Amino acid sequence: MSAADLDGLRDLGTRFALYVDEDTDLDRAVGLFTEDGVWEIAGQAHTGRENVRACLQGARDAGFSGPAAGTRHLVANTLVEATGPDTATGRSQWLLVRGAPPGEPPVLLGTGAYTDTYRRVDGRWLFAHRTVS
Repeated sequence: MSAADLDGLRDLGTRFALYVDEDTDLDRAVGLFTEDGVWEIAGQAHTGRENVRACLQGARDAGFSGPAAGTRHLVANTLVEATGPDTATGRSQWLLVRGAPPGEPPVLLGTGAYTDTYRRVDGRWLFAHRTVS
């Protein structure tokens, strides 16, 4: 796996966090998954881009993400390993924080890990399966 591939895969997780937190619609976040991609959270697998979108929208509606929520997903310690010429796996850790008024510390809402399976499609690395724990 090339250095450019490794950078691209690490960047994928960063893009996902930024898009989920800051974009007004979810097109770019959902577009980081393969057509048959899986977003697995709270023991439930959401397969395909439309189901991924519905789950992410539910998180927005509950105030856990999106521009109006004031939350930030901080992703770190990403480890990526090639499993084939167009496949890889990865693991990273995350924190979810909500901003606070000036002079007060941000509020930690959660911490956990992502376990990822990646697939290169048409020269672009995408999530084939992303599990939140």
